[in-house]
Amino acid sequence: MALSKWRSILVLSLTLFTLLLVILAMAMNQWQHMRDGTNNGSVGIWRLCAGNSCYYLPYSDDLGAVRAMMFLGMFSMLSTIGFNVLSTYVYKDLVLFYIAAVVSPFMGGLFLMIAFAVYADDIKLTVNTAYGSSFALTVISWLLAWIITGLTAYEHIRNYFSAPTYPEERRGLLPERQDPQTQP
Repeated sequence: MALSKWRSILVLSLTLFTLLLVILAMAMNQWQHMRDGTNNGSVGIWRLCAGNSCYYLPYSDDLGAVRAMMFLGMFSMLSTIGFNVLSTYVYKDLVLFYIAAVVSPFMGGLFLMIAFAVYADDIKLTVNTAYGSSFALTVISWLLAWIITGLTAYEHIRNYFSAPTYPEERRGLLPERQDPQTQP
């Protein structure tokens, strides 16, 4: 039995959308907003912008950890696309790709959760600052990654247990088994 076409398209669409959100969160300088009367600014994970000028942030272990986790989350979501395509359309009988298609978005969500948790814990807000849209995009991406995990796990488990048991039956080489009680 093949995977539901609309569910696989839904999972791929959500994964692409999540990947786009992660890329936007990394690229924008909106992790924090600063407001102190006349001066407004924003801080990202790469630069600090105040007024009309932007400065690169010096390296720190905290920012390095956030950057690394964001990259790992992005690559995990990218691999989720590949594993979903392989397990849905190419290698339908290999359980390894089913497992990889479920584990990959879970790990991506875990990396994104670590990224925003480290940012929220180690890079403290002051009186005149607030979290920005890039921080919110990272939280939304984390939630979407774990929703994708649930959808993928549901679909693959449903497909795996509804398929014939033996590989020969899956390929159509043997007739499907019948229950001995229903045979004449």
